[in-house]
Amino acid sequence: MPRSSRAAQEQAVRLGHAAVLLSYGLPFLEGGPEIGRTKGGNHNSYNAGDAVNQYDWQRGVEFQALAGYVEGLIDLRRHYDLGEASSSAFVRQSLQWIPVEGNAIAYQMKTAKATAVVVLNGDASPRSVTLPAGTWQQKADATRAGLPTLRTASGQITVPGLSAAVFVRD
Repeated sequence: MPRSSRAAQEQAVRLGHAAVLLSYGLPFLEGGPEIGRTKGGNHNSYNAGDAVNQYDWQRGVEFQALAGYVEGLIDLRRHYDLGEASSSAFVRQSLQWIPVEGNAIAYQMKTAKATAVVVLNGDASPRSVTLPAGTWQQKADATRAGLPTLRTASGQITVPGLSAAVFVRD
C-alpha cells in the first residue's frame, strides 16, 4: 500500500488532535506529531534508542503551520473551558449531539464561558451540518485554529473531508 502524502498526513494529525482536544476529559497528547516527528515506521520503539525516539527540531521549523494549528486548538480549549467536566452528570447535561451523515460527528458543548459546536468529519467527502439557531463565530477549520474569528456562520455549513470545524457563541 502506498504511503499517503504529507498533506494527508498533516490533515490526519489535525483531525486527531481536534478529536482529543475538543472532547470532554483530560487530553493526552503524544509528543511530536505536530512538529512532524516520525519514528520511521517503528510502532513499538520503547527500546529503539535515540535515533528513532528523539525529536528532530529542524523538522519543527518545517511543520510550523501544523504546530500552530495544535496550539490554536489548545488556546480554544483553555479560553472557552471546552472539555472541562466536573462529573458525568455535567457532561450529559451540557452535551447535545447534532445529526450528521457518514463517518462524522457533531456536537454542542455548553460551558460557563460559551457554547461551542464541534464537527469532526472522518469522511473523505465533505459533510453538511445544520448549526443550532443563531449566529456563530468559526474558530477552527481544516487548516486554522485559534481565538480569532475566521468567519461568522448560521444555518447549514459544510465541513471538508477529514477535517474539524469549531463554531462558538459567547
